[in-house]
Amino acid sequence: MTGPAVHKIVQITYDNTSDRKIPPEHFVIPAKDKGHIVYFPRKGICALVNKEFVKRINARDPVVRELFKLVARQPTVEMTEMNFGDGMILCLTTDCNLRCIYCYARGGDKPKYTTWPAAKAAINWALAQCKTKEFRLMFHGGGEPTLAFDMMQRCYEYALEKCRKRHIKLTAYTATNGTLSEKQIMWFAKVDMGVSLSFDGMPDFQNAHRPFRNSIVPSYPVVSRTIQLFNKYRIRYIVNVVVTKDMMPRLPDLIRNLHSLGVKNCAFSPASEWGRCSKSHVIQNNNRFVKLYAKCLAFAKRHGMNFDPAIPELLFSGRMYDKACPAAGFSIAVMPDGDITSCLPVGETADPASKIFFYGKIKGNKVEIDKKKLAYLRSRTVDRIPECKNCFAKYLCCGDCLLSAFRENGSIFKPSATKCLREKELYYKPFLQKLFTLPVTK
Repeated sequence: MTGPAVHKIVQITYDNTSDRKIPPEHFVIPAKDKGHIVYFPRKGICALVNKEFVKRINARDPVVRELFKLVARQPTVEMTEMNFGDGMILCLTTDCNLRCIYCYARGGDKPKYTTWPAAKAAINWALAQCKTKEFRLMFHGGGEPTLAFDMMQRCYEYALEKCRKRHIKLTAYTATNGTLSEKQIMWFAKVDMGVSLSFDGMPDFQNAHRPFRNSIVPSYPVVSRTIQLFNKYRIRYIVNVVVTKDMMPRLPDLIRNLHSLGVKNCAFSPASEWGRCSKSHVIQNNNRFVKLYAKCLAFAKRHGMNFDPAIPELLFSGRMYDKACPAAGFSIAVMPDGDITSCLPVGETADPASKIFFYGKIKGNKVEIDKKKLAYLRSRTVDRIPECKNCFAKYLCCGDCLLSAFRENGSIFKPSATKCLREKELYYKPFLQKLFTLPVTK
């Protein structure tokens, strides 16, 4: 009978460590080929072990004790605080020339546009909060930002002037549905605009899910031409595909088509049951999505595509957080009405989630902030979510999406059960398993 054995130990490098002594909390995760991973998150250590090692963890076996002693002597990974004010999101309009069947914001139903005084006040206030050497200006929201293209250019030029005076680098991004003119794309190239392009990848899906407002002209030829121009002008872009249940059997074909169009960066976002999606009944099956995701990921790797590139960037960032994302009181997103929200999809007062995520308002050229709301959002750490206490991924996902939690539970202090299971299978288990390259012996 084989005794307990440690096959390999991997140290995950973190920037923020200290000599503070804490108990080496550990989690056991089944790995491929019948091995196991013993993961010590606050020490940044993973050990690949055999089954017998796992059986003897609580039996004070000498081999087990030696590993735990070694881990206890290692530096402790400390939490990194998020920056407030290193960027902002301007939602220029709720107007839209498409009528996507799953739009969370019902874009185009109630068109509103940001005024210049409000946009100027928002930029001034956000820059006043900035403590870093780079400021990120993002154009996004519940409509198509480029319908307010003149305002986008004006906001960019104003922010650029302010940043230059403070010797701060300005980096700009926009979301778009891809219904762009070549002139607009040339301006993106001129200012080095990063672009998040919403596109459903294949003609039948794009035309059915993302029709034009008048439904006469199909949208696929328009957006595929935009991709050609993005490639021509070397735009920094990522294609975001909203996955619906009818797309599931053909996801591998979809990513092949993206590859044929020259797309290098893409991500899948499962449809969220809110807005128009709550009536169109297009929510996908989570278990099937996880299996098909793996196939798409494999194809993307073989063909040099970056698939969900933000995930590895987050996991290998060298930092550990106890908050899931900037929606926990660290994001500045300004809506056309002047409301300031920490969570971009929450954009109107009619949304019950606005009571949680709206923490400010622009009135004229003044910005009013509710500090109590900000403090409440910032108190949402993974250690304050009871369901996360015994989860191996708690310092990888940090309780995950606040908005999904609220939509599902009516509270940001409980995780979204459906999203939690999906994310662990898609991202966090594979992340730990890929740290090891040696085969596991039984």
